[in-house]
Amino acid sequence: MPTDIVVAHLEPYDLARPAWAPWQVWAEDGHVQVRDKATDTVYGIALPPSGLDGLQAAPVSTVPAVRSGDWWRVRLGKERADVLTSWLDRAGEERPPVGAVAVAGDRWAVAVNHPLDADRCRILVGAGTDVQRVLSLDMETARSIAGIAHGVDGDIVIVDNYLHVCRSLSASTGSVRWSFGTPRTPGSDDGYLSSPSECVVAGSRILVASEMTGVVVVLDSAGRQVTALRPEDIPELPKTPTGMVALEKDHVVLTDAHSGLLHVLCRTAQGWRCRRLVTDQQASPVGGLSFPRGLAAHGDTLFVADTAHQRIAALSVTHRRIVDVLQIGGWPRTLAVTRDGLLVADGLGSRLLRVELPAEPGEPVFSGARVSVVDVVDDGRRVALADPHHLVAAGQGALYWLVDSDLDDVLLIDTTGRVRRRWSTSAAGAAYALSDPHQVHVLDDGILVIDTNNNRILWADPLLDEATLVTGGLTRPRFVVPHAEGWLVSDHSGRLSAFTAQWQPKGHYGIRPDGSECRVHLDDPPRGLLAHDGAVYATDWERGLVYRMA
Repeated sequence: MPTDIVVAHLEPYDLARPAWAPWQVWAEDGHVQVRDKATDTVYGIALPPSGLDGLQAAPVSTVPAVRSGDWWRVRLGKERADVLTSWLDRAGEERPPVGAVAVAGDRWAVAVNHPLDADRCRILVGAGTDVQRVLSLDMETARSIAGIAHGVDGDIVIVDNYLHVCRSLSASTGSVRWSFGTPRTPGSDDGYLSSPSECVVAGSRILVASEMTGVVVVLDSAGRQVTALRPEDIPELPKTPTGMVALEKDHVVLTDAHSGLLHVLCRTAQGWRCRRLVTDQQASPVGGLSFPRGLAAHGDTLFVADTAHQRIAALSVTHRRIVDVLQIGGWPRTLAVTRDGLLVADGLGSRLLRVELPAEPGEPVFSGARVSVVDVVDDGRRVALADPHHLVAAGQGALYWLVDSDLDDVLLIDTTGRVRRRWSTSAAGAAYALSDPHQVHVLDDGILVIDTNNNRILWADPLLDEATLVTGGLTRPRFVVPHAEGWLVSDHSGRLSAFTAQWQPKGHYGIRPDGSECRVHLDDPPRGLLAHDGAVYATDWERGLVYRMA
């Protein structure tokens, strides 16, 4: 029976082979190529003819074609890639990342994002080996371009996974011709996208895949929705699609880098149908959660912020599965156990919620739960939360540390929302300004603060009068958790870094699920780590499950 808590092991990162993570996919001269993001290797895939016949036969062979380094070099070809490399080298001190590439005959377009999604995206429009123009897009037009395609009318179609939109842009000016989706508001209903990962033009239709919902929206050339293909109606659609290519107008291949699976989507006389393509690569386990983040525990119950499902999930540690859920809307990111239930931070709604539970909760866990909004108030003025990312009990009375990444702040609040301390107005804040903080960990003599965009971990006393640097040189750290031999830190290096109790580096580790030959590829670090009952629990944001590591 599938489980939502998967037993796993930590293994030295360099010794553990990564599971296959097929991401970008494209076709050239009738041949399909897939980039494995875990090893930066481009594979050739031999697909059966158009249609779904024969897909249940023996596994399709995946043949390593080239170790790419930069996958877009393979996609563009050497001469055009050299042109792009030269431009990127002139773009600044930190080379900006390539978000997406489109090639149509002699024409090509490349989306270049800001490293932290904090400044303008640019699109290089070229033909042959010439860059014809560079479109600089304002941040309300694009913030993080994940997919790009040439439209049938000569425009450029993009999807943005930060703004949750698909847009058609003029190839000469970058102005918006049409837009689909509600900016900054993800969703699965008609008219919404949720972290769209790719777009393709198939005949007169545009297909857009949403990574966080698995929904594939079909648009006409004017950006109007024709239909939406949903996993509940077509079960073999990928759970978290990451790449897509149209081989013909009615024949599309989708990748799911998180599960390690390929899917073929076809339009038939009976409508759209999908099949999973069996390959010779090992898939990764997936669970029933959707982009989970925060963790909290009470006895045998593990509470999980099940973000994309817009709910709190209660998991049984003993049975390793979901036993109850509570829909609260928004994007719950973090939660903390209180005397009478839970405090929950909703990052999408920028609000703090109180969940009152019965004094002796049984099953279902959330029976009789009452949910109310808590206003955070500082010196009589309401604090407008922006992106609350972490909550944790302060270890004294009914006080909690609240971390807001967009406010670059840490607040000590009580259960009524009253602010008792605030980093931004403290002596600690004067010494160390935060940038995109993500967690507070409570110690006997103070707190640790994960200062993500400053690549460091700080210590401060409980009154925030003093602060010192604990360790730096990390790669955008997200979370820290203690264990019997020291500390584990998750960051954007794709590894878990181990430290001694005195913060001396011990090495880097990967997570290998029990029964698997490979470690999972952590393209995005665990958004929650929790030490509970002799084990460390970690949420896998990409695969919808929780790991239990002894």
